[in-house]
Amino acid sequence: CIERLVAKSSNAPVLQFWFTQVPVLDGLIVVPALTVSMVSGTGLAIARYGGLNIAPPHVGAIFWTLIAFMTWWAATDLTTQGTSLQAVEEMYDQFQDGQDNLETPKVVTDRHLSNVVSCFFVLALYSMMVLKPGTYFPFPWQTWT
Repeated sequence: CIERLVAKSSNAPVLQFWFTQVPVLDGLIVVPALTVSMVSGTGLAIARYGGLNIAPPHVGAIFWTLIAFMTWWAATDLTTQGTSLQAVEEMYDQFQDGQDNLETPKVVTDRHLSNVVSCFFVLALYSMMVLKPGTYFPFPWQTWT
């Protein structure tokens, strides 16, 4: 959601910094963190419960939400990073040439929905980790099954 503020700034140096440095952090932090979460969560479920299939409901829900989040992120964020960087580099070149009143490229502003959905995935993950639905209280849809 910080990216929205960066995009609204229409500041070429800020956009250029964001789209050159943040993908590096994604590769160094986000991808390893998601991978470690999946591996350690699976390992803990096996050690504590004997497997994912017999673990409490929130464990499987967290696992599948992580998979959905990784799929969403790969499909919507990673696929637009290259085109966004290219558009921002063009904007930065125009800025370097002295042009004023530059607008943020559309491909950058269009990423807002992807970022909002990603924030909701993170919120859902932390909510499941804290509230443990199906353990302390039933899943909301449990009465329909």
